[in-house]
Amino acid sequence: MSTLPVPPRLRSILRPDGRCLAVAMDHSMIHGPIRGLEDPPALIERMIAAGADVLMVSYGTLRRYGHLMRGRIPVIARIDGGPSVRTGTWREYEDWRLMYEVEDVAALGADGIVVMHFVGAPVEMDTLQNLADAAAQCQRAGLPLLVEALPCPHANIPNLFDPEVIGMAARIAAEFGADFVKTTYSSDIDSFRRVVTGATVPLLVLGGERMDTDQAVLELVYGATEAGAAGIVMGRNIWQSSDPVRMVRALRAIIHDGATVEAGLAQLE
Repeated sequence: MSTLPVPPRLRSILRPDGRCLAVAMDHSMIHGPIRGLEDPPALIERMIAAGADVLMVSYGTLRRYGHLMRGRIPVIARIDGGPSVRTGTWREYEDWRLMYEVEDVAALGADGIVVMHFVGAPVEMDTLQNLADAAAQCQRAGLPLLVEALPCPHANIPNLFDPEVIGMAARIAAEFGADFVKTTYSSDIDSFRRVVTGATVPLLVLGGERMDTDQAVLELVYGATEAGAAGIVMGRNIWQSSDPVRMVRALRAIIHDGATVEAGLAQLE
């Protein structure tokens, strides 16, 4: 596996090979105590021990448990948010706001910032303004900005896995200031290569809802990285798996060592 050049602003996030395994722990901002996130300190320790490269967390988690992460693992902090799952619908929000300033989380030791951009949702323009505001603040603070750019249900977006729409979302995020982008995998290697090429910034793929099998998780990650993705930002498919530590190690083998899906499955056995 060839070594990829790492953009200077991302040297605190991407490993020297240009890849990253980030574990997302920010779900409780809209889900509350979702299964797997009941005990954040214990999960933080397990993910660090397993070899995760980065943790993505909420402001509250960083403020309470930053001492468990600082100097041990890079942290990306979310500074935006919206309604809970009881009063809003994922990807169909009508309200989504910046909740904190970049300097608020920089003071707590964050190594990067993350915000949403919902393309096609009623809140699309609001999240675009959030993105632009965060990009300007990150520029002043010298922190990299991750944008979670997602196609959303709309009359002009009938398929959320359409590579053209995913690619559009990723490129828009880059044009408005994202240093790297988290987005949906298009489900096949050839089409996602076009998404990667058109994005102009490193791409990380999300896992989404818990998949039916561990093999499906590994196949997604293998396909995305084969297509040129820099890695993953994944939550439920790690900490809701039967063995989160082994899952991280299997994903590391694929992302950093170029292992096959079969070799990753062997790590889980």
